[in-house]
Amino acid sequence: MVEAEVAEGRQASRAEGEPRSVLRAQGAAAEVARRRGLPGRGKTRFGLGRRFLDVPRTARNRLFGSARIAFRRQRPKKRRLFVLLDVSGSMEAYVGRYLPALFALVRERDVRVFAFATGVAEVTEALRQGGEALEAVRFGRGTLLGDAIAALLEDPKGPTPRDDVLIISDGWEAGDREAFVAALVALRRRCRQLIWWNPDVATKGFRPTSFAMRVVRRLADILESGPVAEKA
Repeated sequence: MVEAEVAEGRQASRAEGEPRSVLRAQGAAAEVARRRGLPGRGKTRFGLGRRFLDVPRTARNRLFGSARIAFRRQRPKKRRLFVLLDVSGSMEAYVGRYLPALFALVRERDVRVFAFATGVAEVTEALRQGGEALEAVRFGRGTLLGDAIAALLEDPKGPTPRDDVLIISDGWEAGDREAFVAALVALRRRCRQLIWWNPDVATKGFRPTSFAMRVVRRLADILESGPVAEKA
């Protein structure tokens, strides 16, 4: 179903003359959907409800003459959230509106937050300190989305397939287009879920017209405005 929708979107994009890099992003989205939809993927062979066969304990029981089969309960995997916050000039009017949500996230979840424009800096601790957060944010001209995503991927403690990634950006500037597409595709394959908050989505009649947002539309699991009011 997902592949059919992506294929239909690809045909429409060709008719509209979409850039090749956008079409490649569509293909990557279809591949991610196909892989994640494989039957049995991520399931254990010995699952019984929430119990799983404990092979070492069962073998030890047999060694001491017991036929008792041991089970263990699956431990819930800890899921982290990584946030990339765009603090470029075009986002200056919106960053303050997203901060209350970020304050709540760093209190309630295992979260790492990075601010970016033409560079990237972690601001997790600044957010935990509440009012000090804005002092760590510097608005700049230009946005290097691809570089920011690549920096997150290169972080030794970066996202894994069980983690979620949230990007907050209007997507007006992507920087190097090829680098942006490659980084976003790699990120989508790496994480469990890719969420994108774009404040412009709240405006009536929004359509993704920038290059970056056309790619994001193909790859993001969720594209919404997030907790921000419509632009006045």
